[in-house]
This record gives sequence, C-alpha cells and structure tokens, in this order.
Amino acid sequence: AVIAFEQKAGRFVTELAHNHPGYDLESRNAKGKLLRKIEVKSTGLDWNGVLLSATQFLAAQELGEMFWLYVVENADSNAASVYPIQNPAGLAEKFIFDGGWKAVSAALSEKCNQRDEG
Repeated sequence: AVIAFEQKAGRFVTELAHNHPGYDLESRNAKGKLLRKIEVKSTGLDWNGVLLSATQFLAAQELGEMFWLYVVENADSNAASVYPIQNPAGLAEKFIFDGGWKAVSAALSEKCNQRDEG
C-alpha cells in the first residue's frame, strides 16, 4: 500500500532489507534525489497505536524532516488507508509510560540498590 501510495505521487521506491536499521523504504523523485526515508507500520484493524523501536526512534530523531512514518490502517482489507507523518520524533510533544513500566522501575531500582551496596 505504501509503495503504491508513493508511486501515485510520482516517486520511486526502493525496498530495503528486512533487517535494515531504522526504516524500511527509500523514496526518490524522477531525477533520483532521495526525498524520504520511510518506516512502515501496519495494523489489520483501525489504527489504535503503533510502536517505533529504539533504533527506529533514533533514526527519526537523527533524520528529522527526511524521516517519514507511514501507518497503514486496515492493511489486510480492500479498505486500507495510508497515513504519512513527516518527522514524527520532532512532532512528539510527550511520551506516555504505561503500566508496563512498573517492571522496568522495579528492575532498575534493584540494580541501583545492588550498585549502591557494592
């Protein structure tokens, strides 16, 4: 869906290796100028949140305006929608730490206590 979206806009897409760090696609204009480095996230249902790995978020921070997050909603259906977001790391105004962070807190506290005692 993202490749079709880019092609419809007149851009040419190169799909990178599955394990490429930070992003999945590179998009160029007709002259070959690199315009976008794209990370693709998809959901089989309505978009209710997507996650960027630490590597992907770091790439978003480092690449700034060159980095694009494309979210494909309802990817498994004929009603798929593509939502491109330029520079998502620069647009983030806050970070939410959900209840899963309790375990992180406990592990870090234990590590700090051991270090303080040693």
